[in-house]
Amino acid sequence: MKSGAITFAIASANSACENFAPWTPVRMLRAIAKEKDFTTTTLQHIKSVLSTIFTYARNEGAFDGANPVDKVLIPRHAREPGETHAYDLSQVLQIPDLLPLLAKSLVATRGLRGVTAR
Repeated sequence: MKSGAITFAIASANSACENFAPWTPVRMLRAIAKEKDFTTTTLQHIKSVLSTIFTYARNEGAFDGANPVDKVLIPRHAREPGETHAYDLSQVLQIPDLLPLLAKSLVATRGLRGVTAR
């Protein structure tokens, strides 16, 4: 079963696809970037979701034509992402000690994903 947000997005895309002007995604991303002060990374994620909606609509026969989001650029005035923090291995190994068994296994699996020997 699809979540309410996904269902809403698909319904919105289906109704908007026929009258969706090529400049609409550009305006949408600019307005979001200005109003919400999102980083370029977040705007790229939003662009990806919009593109996926149009791909889905095309595959379902609700839209015919090129994906209008494909050539949209991220607005230049968007904020650059800040520095991110990643836990080191010793910190990750301390977390499971505080959790019940099931949560411990999930956190350990997720936390150790991508850890490589140095």
